[in-house]
Amino acid sequence: MSERFARIDASVEEAEHGFLHLLHRHRHASDLQTELKAAERALAEEMTEENLARLKAVQAELGGFSNSE
Repeated sequence: MSERFARIDASVEEAEHGFLHLLHRHRHASDLQTELKAAERALAEEMTEENLARLKAVQAELGGFSNSE
């Protein structure tokens, strides 16, 4: 996502769209962090293939999330 929406010459529509996009990304990142903690707890409580797969999936999504817009 371009930071163009934050420039002084951005239209109201660009600014709103950019802000809402960033808000969505922030909420998604927060949700992923919560899910990661839960997956770590689940694996610590019960070392199963299912819990390990869940943890790896969340970690992969977090890794992809930080590299995408």
